[in-house]
Amino acid sequence: MSQDRHKSFINVPSGNDLVDTGVFEAIRSVKKNPSSAWPAAPIEVARTLYRNRRARNRHFDDSLFAEPRWDILLDLFIAEEEGRSISVSSACIGAAVPHATALRHLGMMQRNGLIERRAHPRDARCQQVRITASAATSMHELFADLA
Repeated sequence: MSQDRHKSFINVPSGNDLVDTGVFEAIRSVKKNPSSAWPAAPIEVARTLYRNRRARNRHFDDSLFAEPRWDILLDLFIAEEEGRSISVSSACIGAAVPHATALRHLGMMQRNGLIERRAHPRDARCQQVRITASAATSMHELFADLA
């Protein structure tokens, strides 16, 4: 593979482990071509980021860029904005990592106040997970900063 194909995945500012390089490439693109403005609505930004991450995983070994907590956060943010509930199992699938790994990340995120779990209203065997209000606010602020 040529180095140009990998260019969008290198030179990421250090210390930005929650934001993948696709975000920075999109920002650079908007700065170069303002008519291709980044979607204004935070949910559209989140959807674009999530789609881009899945597309990237089709072309590269997904273990090279594994950020399951970010994937989970994007998935839960989108669900919250759409008024949908997400089961723990669905959140694990959205993380694109093995189930046990995703559960470990969900536990860490819960301990850090990013997500909360609750019983399913109709199925006692199932738990739902959602982004916390403070994490959703931070996501809105992040996407506003990127726009």
